[in-house]
Amino acid sequence: MTGRAPSPHDSLDHQSRKERSMESPLQQLTGKVKANFVRILPHDARYQRMTPTEKKDNDRQPLFRGTISSPEKPDEQFEFAVWDYVGKGDKPFLAGPVRPLSTRAGVEDHLAAARMSKAEAAQVDPETGEIEGNPYELNPNTIVIRLNKAKVLKSEAAELNAEQAEANDRRPLYWLKWQRGSGEKEVRGSLWDRSGRYGPFLDGATQYPLSREEAQALAAPDAKPQRSRRGKQSEAELSR
Repeated sequence: MTGRAPSPHDSLDHQSRKERSMESPLQQLTGKVKANFVRILPHDARYQRMTPTEKKDNDRQPLFRGTISSPEKPDEQFEFAVWDYVGKGDKPFLAGPVRPLSTRAGVEDHLAAARMSKAEAAQVDPETGEIEGNPYELNPNTIVIRLNKAKVLKSEAAELNAEQAEANDRRPLYWLKWQRGSGEKEVRGSLWDRSGRYGPFLDGATQYPLSREEAQALAAPDAKPQRSRRGKQSEAELSR
C-alpha cells in the first residue's frame, strides 16, 4: 500500500495545529462537592435537651452528608456520608462511603454500610489518605476528608489583620480524597466553610491531581516546565 505524496498544505496544517495548541492554555476540569451537618454536636443546646436514647441515635449519625461529582461529569452527582475518626499519629479525619445519588436514600442507608472500627481508623494516614497495608489507594468508593492545617479557624480569625483575613478566606477548610471504582481516576478536592440561610455548610470543587508540569502550566502557561525528581505533590498542585 502506497501513501500519497506530502503536500505543502500538510506543513501548514501542522503549523496551524501547533499554533492553536500554543494559544490554548491548559484547562483544568472541575467537579462539585457540598456537605451539610447531620449530627447535632454536644455543645449545641438541642443536644442537652435530648433523652439518653435520642443522644445514642444522634451519636450514630455521620457528621456530614453531601453530594460530590467528578471533573469529567460535574452534573452527575453521587452522595456521601462521613464519620469522624482518629488516624495514625492521633490525627483526626473524616471518612465514609460514596455511592450513586438516590432520592429515596436516607441517612439510615449509609449506616447500613460498613463503618470503620477504631483499630481500622488507626491504620489510616490522614495526611495522604492512604491505608496501612494498602498504600496505593483507598478502598473503592470511599472519601477521606481532613482539615487544612494552613487554615485559621473562625474562633481564632479575629486576631488576623485585613490582608491576612483575606488570604485565609481563600484557603479551604478541608482537603478531600475520593477513591472511585476500579479503573477510575482518583479525585482530589477542597471544601470551604460557608454560612447559609439554614445554617453552616461546606462548599467546594473536585479535580484530578496535577503533575508538577501541569501545575506550572496553569500558573504560567508560557513558562517552560522545570525538570525535577518526581516527588510528593503539594496541596497547591493537587487542589488549586
